[in-house]
Parts: sequence; C-alpha cells; structure tokens
Amino acid sequence: ELIVEPLPDIIAPERLSVCDDETGGSTTNEQATFNLFSKVEEITQGDQTILVNFYEDEALENQITDTENFVNTQSNPQVVYVEAVDLDTDCTKTTTLTIEVIPEPTIPELEPLVECDPGNNGFAEFDLGTEIENIISNEVDVEIS
Repeated sequence: ELIVEPLPDIIAPERLSVCDDETGGSTTNEQATFNLFSKVEEITQGDQTILVNFYEDEALENQITDTENFVNTQSNPQVVYVEAVDLDTDCTKTTTLTIEVIPEPTIPELEPLVECDPGNNGFAEFDLGTEIENIISNEVDVEIS
C-alpha cells in the first residue's frame, strides 16, 4: 500500500521589523533582538500539530535554539529559514522569514529657542510646531508626538 501524506499547510510570514536597540552596545549598528517565536502562530495558522524550527542557513544545518532572543547575525535585512514539521506525518515544508532592524532616528543638534517673558513670571509661550521641520531634518517616515 502506498500512502502519500500532504505537506504541512503553512504560509510565508510577514516581515518582522524591530527598532535598533542597545544590542552589541550601540543603537546604530543595525543589530537587535528578535522574538522569532512570535511568528509561529502566523506561519502555522494556529495548527498545533505543526512544529516550527528556525535556521540561519538555507541548508537547515545551523538551527536557532533561542527563538525568543535571536540577535541578527547578517546584514540588514536578514533572511531566516523556516522548517515546518507535521507532527502526525513527519512531512516537512520550508519557507523564509525576513527580519529587519529599523534604524533609530537621528536628532540633529538644535539651536536654543529664546522667547521673552512678558509677565516676568518665568513662563513664556513657545510654538514648537515651527521646529518640527528642523527636528526631523532628512528623516523619512518619522512622526513627532
């Protein structure tokens, strides 16, 4: 008797992006800590009979063991390889997950804002809205709140 089992029903996950953090001692080195495990439900679509393993290489030889605290090891963005194993059939299927470190915005050195104190009480009104353009400088997709 010949039985052909289906491959695990998985989907390619959306990109996982995190802001550059102090990983590696700097917020400008494009290194950050990723929680790859947070993508398992998306990949398996909630199917508890599918085991997900993450790898640094396409040959699936360098398994990532700490999936909740993975520090990217390659240039930004990095591709992580995903192996899904159906626990009932042992059939496997692979896909990829792209991880990306979002650079920290650069805030330029600003000139001090000077305003007269009309009530001579230590208070003055400043229109910070006029400084937004100076603050965001050449940054793209940056909001000030």
